[in-house]
Amino acid sequence: MFPKETHPTNFNLSSLRILGTVGEPINPEAWMWYYENVGNNQCPIVDTFWQTETGGHVITPLPGATPLIPGSCTLPFPGIDIDVVDENGGNLKWGNGGLLVIKKPWPSMIRNIWGDPDRFKKSYCPTCKQGIEHEFKTSIIADKDKKIVELEEGLKQLAIKNKVYTDRLEAISVLEDQIRDGNLKIGDHRATIKMAKSALMSYKNELDRAEKDVEAIDTTKLNSLNETLRTTKSDQEVLHKDKETLSVVQAILKDGGIKTRIIKQYIPVMNKLINTYLGAFDLFVDFQLDENFNEVIKSRFRDAFSYASFSEGEKLRITLSIMLAWRSVAKLRNSVSTNLLLLDETLDGALDAVGIENLIDQLHNLNADDNIFVISHRGLQFGDKFDSNITFQKVKNFSEIV
Repeated sequence: MFPKETHPTNFNLSSLRILGTVGEPINPEAWMWYYENVGNNQCPIVDTFWQTETGGHVITPLPGATPLIPGSCTLPFPGIDIDVVDENGGNLKWGNGGLLVIKKPWPSMIRNIWGDPDRFKKSYCPTCKQGIEHEFKTSIIADKDKKIVELEEGLKQLAIKNKVYTDRLEAISVLEDQIRDGNLKIGDHRATIKMAKSALMSYKNELDRAEKDVEAIDTTKLNSLNETLRTTKSDQEVLHKDKETLSVVQAILKDGGIKTRIIKQYIPVMNKLINTYLGAFDLFVDFQLDENFNEVIKSRFRDAFSYASFSEGEKLRITLSIMLAWRSVAKLRNSVSTNLLLLDETLDGALDAVGIENLIDQLHNLNADDNIFVISHRGLQFGDKFDSNITFQKVKNFSEIV
């Protein structure tokens, strides 16, 4: 019995979730008292059976998974093969009492006692007296050693073949790349030849028509046609030079050309601006783009994230930061004026109040010559944040200025 001052009802036990016992199962009366007075008829009891030589629980209920029975430790723990047998080792039918046995070894079972193997044999394994014949043990070991040698030799042969096949695949990949490049060059040459043949046929037709009309025209017209021919040839030379120039420009602008070097030059600037705007939006992550515009996002603890792992509000912060960074780079390097910004229903989306305040602050920090239009259904809420407002109302399915 508990002294009155230490009885469980004198304490707040509402935080309890699971109750447990160890060693032998408790009797049904004690189980019910434990369940009602300590667990408040809510906490499952892990009533366990185990011994020193078992190394851990061998029969125990799993909380929330095993039906509970007062006074019973229920079912074997997963991996433990339990049975009830008679004195001769015969299986007994369900419901009959007998000897509790564990039929197979398990990982936590006792194997020895440190520094005292004799005590282990006397206390925990008094019947383990069966020996193994030396010839049988030697034969088994020899067979296993032979198998190990065979497997090691097989692994060596597989490694050699794997290297041969890997080298062959790499060589094939190189040849495929060369063939692909060659096919691209062939395609370019064929297009050039086709265009040249078409131009040559056009000129030949014009020449044929001119020869037919020679007798019907006077010298003045002939001289005019000769001049036209010279002009046409001159134009042809100019076009060929332009074509060569355009081919060089095309090669430069392909991936791997000067375009890639230009992108690499501006990528650090864009990443710095993006992270500056992210900080202004109170989203403290490290956002980096490579020259192929693949993003790498890491937290302050250097955990890697993807764009999809963020909330909608955080995604919008990232999108706005990228947009403002691109606009800043364009404004710095573009020869065309970059002074117009339209935000359609951005304030009506996933941004919270703090994100909206941060966005409005960033808009006010833009250059004075920028023309910024913010379209929102929440004009009454944010109208005082801007210098001027235009209010529209819907009249007969048309928008009119109020």
